[in-house]
Amino acid sequence: MTNAEIDDTRLTPQDLDRLVELHARLQTAAPWLRLQHLTSVAERHPRILRMLPSTLAGNVESASKLLGVSPDTFVRCALKLPPLFYQSPISIDERLSKIAETLSVDRFEVIKAAQRSPGIFVATPLTIADRLTELQDVLSLTRPECIKLGLANPSTLLTSPAALKQRLADMAEVLDIAVPDIVHMACRASSLLSLTPQRVSDNLACLIKGLDLTPAEARKFCRRSPHALTRDPHELLEKFAALAEGLDISHADLKKVILDNASLIEFSIDVSIQRIIDLASLFRTDTATVMRLITKRPSLASMTAATLKAHLTELAERLALPEAAIITASLRSPDLLTGSPTTLAANMAALADAFATDHIVVANLLLKTPQLASLKPESVCARLIENARQLGVEKTFLIAAALRVPTLLSLRADNIAPKVPLLRDLMSRTGLVDDMTALLATAPAALTYSTARLSQRAEIARLHPGRFTISVLLSMSQKKADEILNSNCGKSHK
Repeated sequence: MTNAEIDDTRLTPQDLDRLVELHARLQTAAPWLRLQHLTSVAERHPRILRMLPSTLAGNVESASKLLGVSPDTFVRCALKLPPLFYQSPISIDERLSKIAETLSVDRFEVIKAAQRSPGIFVATPLTIADRLTELQDVLSLTRPECIKLGLANPSTLLTSPAALKQRLADMAEVLDIAVPDIVHMACRASSLLSLTPQRVSDNLACLIKGLDLTPAEARKFCRRSPHALTRDPHELLEKFAALAEGLDISHADLKKVILDNASLIEFSIDVSIQRIIDLASLFRTDTATVMRLITKRPSLASMTAATLKAHLTELAERLALPEAAIITASLRSPDLLTGSPTTLAANMAALADAFATDHIVVANLLLKTPQLASLKPESVCARLIENARQLGVEKTFLIAAALRVPTLLSLRADNIAPKVPLLRDLMSRTGLVDDMTALLATAPAALTYSTARLSQRAEIARLHPGRFTISVLLSMSQKKADEILNSNCGKSHK
């Protein structure tokens, strides 16, 4: 392009000639650069017109080497912040190094932040330090939290704290969410603070309509998936429909998953569908089952089959259990799929020591009751002590019963208390001595039944004295129990 092709009357012919020379030199570093780009820069910063082409090209080359970025990247930053073209590369580098020291982070983290917000290139370390202090007060965050947020969204380090505070208040109002929650959301989705409250409100309104969300669901969605508020809502809704069709799942069921983890519609739909198919293959099940698992543990939506495969393999090795058995247990409860295998193995070892039994015995308990994966050993032991006291038995007897019926490990004292008098009544009516230790030895599952079931079985024992043992009554199907009671009702009416 020649200077004759630039339609700008504010630049002299000499200026246009110089721009053509500068453009020719910079095209080596940035082939995509057009003359209009430099024209726009010259209008705002005419100082560039006084630079020699060799000086400009030398600044770009030196700055690129010092900062560890490509010349192309530096030119893009300089077009947004033209003083970078004529400032000393050494001064720029020294300033960024001092900012990194102020923030106690690696210099390259500051350089990456500056590429997203070029204003960082020319900010003084003192300005950044003062801004951090002000942000701590406005956001009620610790210094490390403010630094993390600032590096994720560098514009927060360049925005007036007063303006940021007002933006947070406005956003809290339009979303009907408290300011501290908005700050927490911004820490997870830093670009949220770059949007106007009205833009965020419009995005949410579109999602509420498209996903048919209630106000409560909308607030939950915002808190759980703040990234979704920064995306084009129409694009997300299109992905939602495509995902439901691709996985052959109802919109209502998919919405349950999305409310907890919107990542499935933030990724490429092909990627999301393939991820679910891969998980189904790993678990040897169908996609509907995988989606039910994700509903229980939304974090699974962000995990690849390869990641979970590695997790299962390590878990199987540490617990000395077949991987297939762990997969089967995981389908009943996804607790096994979250958390560290090392921590879980250590917890099971601690329980084995507390129960004075082999580690493999406790590991097998985990297969029967996967929910154990989410319980801390000290909590389980404290619960057993309290439950034993409630029942009036030695802890060892309760542990022995729990090894046969693992569900006993998750029962609380307030759950057991109302069952104790019902069980004593049932023992009395079936001819047993009032002895909880004996009951735990003969029918350890007795404590796992509901109070309604225990009351009903005690009534059957009253109507048919000596006919049923306590074990038979407790294990009797609900249908059979109802038939017996209905039969007695019929006889009484006659």
